[in-house]
Amino acid sequence: ITTHTVAIHRFKFRKIKGTPQKCYAQIQQEETIYERTRQNESKSRAKQEKFIREFRSGARSAGLVQSRIKMLEKQGQKEALGKIPPIHFRFAEAHFNGAKLAEATSLRFGYEVDQDLIKKLSFEIRPGEKIGIIGQNGAGKTTLLQLLSGHLKSTAGTIKYHSNTHFGYFGQSNIERLDPLKNIVETLTDEGIGEQAARSIAGNLLFSGDLAYKKIGKLSGGEKARVNLGRIFTKVVNLLYLDEPTNHLDIESIEALIEAVQVFDGGVVFVSHNEQSLRSCADKLIVFDAGKVFVFMGGYDEFLAKKGFVSEIEKPTSTSEKLVKQKKSPVHREQQKELQRLTRPLKRKMERLEKAIALIEKEQQQNKADFDIAFRQGNRLKMDTLGVTYQDLQVRIEKKMEAWTVLGEEVEAITLSMTNQT
Repeated sequence: ITTHTVAIHRFKFRKIKGTPQKCYAQIQQEETIYERTRQNESKSRAKQEKFIREFRSGARSAGLVQSRIKMLEKQGQKEALGKIPPIHFRFAEAHFNGAKLAEATSLRFGYEVDQDLIKKLSFEIRPGEKIGIIGQNGAGKTTLLQLLSGHLKSTAGTIKYHSNTHFGYFGQSNIERLDPLKNIVETLTDEGIGEQAARSIAGNLLFSGDLAYKKIGKLSGGEKARVNLGRIFTKVVNLLYLDEPTNHLDIESIEALIEAVQVFDGGVVFVSHNEQSLRSCADKLIVFDAGKVFVFMGGYDEFLAKKGFVSEIEKPTSTSEKLVKQKKSPVHREQQKELQRLTRPLKRKMERLEKAIALIEKEQQQNKADFDIAFRQGNRLKMDTLGVTYQDLQVRIEKKMEAWTVLGEEVEAITLSMTNQT
């Protein structure tokens, strides 16, 4: 639903039309262009400064030297963009040789008599598996994690762990249990590690230097979530239980966490409403839907395409209505073909625009080379002409980028419409 995005980037506010993804892409492109321009100007400046040094003492070239000095002063010098430190999550892995980390058999649990949230649930957790738990709020997702981690005891059924299984648990309520009077390093050392190791973990979480000794009570919700994740990084584990770990996290932190989960060789069982996390990580699902819980052997998109949530589907009131609905319901494969048919022309136009932009950028590079020659020759008229041409080329790039963005939005709109029809 986002029409505009306001990003805080390099201590400045930027308002950009479009989604956060488009906003980040635009900022990245602008910084790439800025850096290329800065490097080219830096090379040109070095050449002019060399010329000035060599011919400063010559009377015949004094005027040309002064002209170049004034031009360099007028042009100014672009500063290199400072490197923004990336956030880095990394789980300490415990070696594991077995086939199964854990196995749940016929699990049953309910907070009230004859009202089971979980009934006859069986599944295995193998090394490398990333199991997503999905369903509506209150369905029993967090309860399942608490059963697996031993915070609750099942009414019936068993949970068996391999003797070499070591798990870490991230719970939603753990953030609120952090001691507000302790600092970040103290919070991490409470998990049994030394101060140097705690500072190293804090640094990866973007709490470097004096920030590592900031009191928990002074942290934002997102910062507390990072510290809470940091507590898991202190453990050597081969199985992770994560209960909505992306809550309170910013986009960069979510992406860093997804990457850490993807490269983790152990097993991961996680609850999430974040579709990016589910699409990127889950290769198996435990689904809470319409009062039932079951295992789906496949990823999130595959689940939506093949099965979907029964609770979100309007049930036909008669057999005839059901048959009509089945006839109207398009086959997923046919929808994919239709989606490709509708978006292919737009994507081809986008590719042509990308090639056109690349050609204009080459023209700009040639323009800069010609400008350097004119500058060395002291040809002011040609320099002015080339300067105007460069600006015209920049305007052409911006217009084509706008056209590329519009086409991209059309592709997104068509894709979203087809998804909604599914």
